[in-house]
Amino acid sequence: MSAELRDRLFRYCFALFCTAFAAWTRHLCEPALHGHLPLGFFMLAVALTCWLAGPAPALLALLLGALAAAHVAMPPIGSLAVEHSADWLALLVYLIGGSLIIGLFHRLASQQQAAACSAEENEQLVKKLLVADRRRHDYLALLAHELRNPLAPLQTGLEILRRGDGTAEDSTRLLTVMSRQLDHVTRLLDDLLDVTRFAKGQIRFHRQVLDLRCAVRTAVESVQPHLVAFEHEFQCVMPETPVWIRGDRVRLVQIVSNLLSNAAKYTPQGGNLKLIVAQCEQHAFLSVHDDGLGIALADQQRIFELFTQVDGARIGDAQGLGIGLSLVRQLVKAHKGTISVHSDGAGRGSTFEVRLPLVDQQQAPDSLSESAICGPEPIRAGARLNDESAATAPRRDNGPQRVLIVDDNEDAAETLASLLSFEGLAVQVAHNGMTALRTLEQFTPEIVLLDIGMPEMDGFEVAKQIRSRTMTQPRILAVSGWGGEECERLAREAGIDEHWLKPIDPAAMVNRLSQFRGGDATDHGIASENATAV
Repeated sequence: MSAELRDRLFRYCFALFCTAFAAWTRHLCEPALHGHLPLGFFMLAVALTCWLAGPAPALLALLLGALAAAHVAMPPIGSLAVEHSADWLALLVYLIGGSLIIGLFHRLASQQQAAACSAEENEQLVKKLLVADRRRHDYLALLAHELRNPLAPLQTGLEILRRGDGTAEDSTRLLTVMSRQLDHVTRLLDDLLDVTRFAKGQIRFHRQVLDLRCAVRTAVESVQPHLVAFEHEFQCVMPETPVWIRGDRVRLVQIVSNLLSNAAKYTPQGGNLKLIVAQCEQHAFLSVHDDGLGIALADQQRIFELFTQVDGARIGDAQGLGIGLSLVRQLVKAHKGTISVHSDGAGRGSTFEVRLPLVDQQQAPDSLSESAICGPEPIRAGARLNDESAATAPRRDNGPQRVLIVDDNEDAAETLASLLSFEGLAVQVAHNGMTALRTLEQFTPEIVLLDIGMPEMDGFEVAKQIRSRTMTQPRILAVSGWGGEECERLAREAGIDEHWLKPIDPAAMVNRLSQFRGGDATDHGIASENATAV
């Protein structure tokens, strides 16, 4: 017999006992009561049963009490027959009163149970909030750590360059290190932004039929400095024929570069990394193998979860935020593919395998040259550009290109102005909206590089003021740290031509501005997000 059944049987037996005890007590008190109070003892039995055993046994006690009262307390004694109408009325009042008592006890018990459940839920919620708060503090500390790591060599490199004591070779080496560390910060911030876009459903893809090998080559080039820094032996194996898939090239580069960066980070110095691209039947396969720290079987089930940190997965200061693999899984899933991981355990390396669907043979392009297959390199560092409008823009050479930079961050504006001046452009700088509008009348720029988040008059209002004037309209390019669909919608309504997300690769910016050389002033329309940092 189960414990639950025993407990239920005990409760009903308790109801029988209470009713029998009430009947026995009423019988003993009959000489003193002389037929009065026939149901009082039984009502007490019902209340006691309901309190200690619950509503269902109390209902049994209520019915048994009515029968017992008719037998021992109502004439004719010893019979269940009830002769007097007053006794019938007493039984009716007894049944109604007993039912009310049972209902009241049941309601109170339900409320107590609900309060107990609510208290338990609140306790669990408090525990979850405490855990979440602790994780938030840990994550912020980890984020600060990950940001300080690249900032330290940047600060040191700037101090060395400021002193000017090193040789040309030292300066070149320092600039290489600083550039690599800056790319690391940019990639870290871009991954964080992409995770947020995925969570809000705001990330967009620009799919086309492309050769997977081209995305792999671009990713390998972007990660090559990290491989060299860790002194890893790297081998890349790809087929000689194109591997045609449909996807967003920038996001595919992001997938491969994140996998390679992850492998390089968690493999001891001088390790071995191997990347293999192949195709079989209807799928393209991409695997990244390393002989690094490896992943325990229990951790392999959660390695793709957001902010997951594998215990012991650390080499020096390399720890990571736990967002790279989660982002990779979401990007692969968005390409209708799958990703899996295999490792024989800690210290035995790991292999990540991505499987993507191939396009139908009818959709695959004809045999083309490698440059035609791969197309132009994707723009890095967050620039959102409209290459189609640039390709149709006519050019003229009638003096230096005039650019107005509008940014309340004086350091950002002055450094950008210096860079464009080095490229031979005529540059003016304004640090607020009103100054920009006054400068516009005298300088008549061809291009306005406009920050969005400025005090008093923001970039959207400045753009509207420029578009409302009858003078020759310049191209307005928003250069801002603000992104997302809402920002692009406001920019479109304000008449901004393109929206570039900071930070922008300097070479990409200069190349883009050169494409605008003498462009059609009436060609306006905000660019879509067809490139992002990788």
